[in-house]
Amino acid sequence: MLMVHRARTLTMANRVAQVNQIRGLLGEFGVVVPKGAGRLRRELPGILEDAENGLPVLAREVLCGLLEQLREANMRISAYDRQIRALAEASEPARRLMQIESIGPQTATALVRGEAVSYQVLSRTQALDGNQQAFFQLVEHPVCTVLRKSKAAAQNSRNDDSPYPCSD
Repeated sequence: MLMVHRARTLTMANRVAQVNQIRGLLGEFGVVVPKGAGRLRRELPGILEDAENGLPVLAREVLCGLLEQLREANMRISAYDRQIRALAEASEPARRLMQIESIGPQTATALVRGEAVSYQVLSRTQALDGNQQAFFQLVEHPVCTVLRKSKAAAQNSRNDDSPYPCSD
């Protein structure tokens, strides 16, 4: 499961780099496309067909190939998303986590497998509302234990008389 998450992350990073590269190549010819993979995917075919925009034939051929690579990356990302969704549906703890608002298959499978133990997850978890506090009781897993202890430590440090809650 962890491999699917990492492969998806790598493919997405490569897609972002490719989108930025394509935007840069277009910019060399004075063609500006707003940020975002979706915008580029929608606008590039029209740019390639526009004979009035000053793109040389060679540039059009290269950009056409890059557009095809971008489509392939999107298909791979979609395939990884389907795999992650299937893995989440096959996992009882992940299904229970997905009952919490704003937790989908990717987050649930990452939490169940312990991939997401990081500062980001810890800081986001402290911002959960009352309904989402059930997260801590849904799955008995090392991740939940770490999160539960982090939240308790944060609350205890606020109850101290010390003006420096992070000091020992």
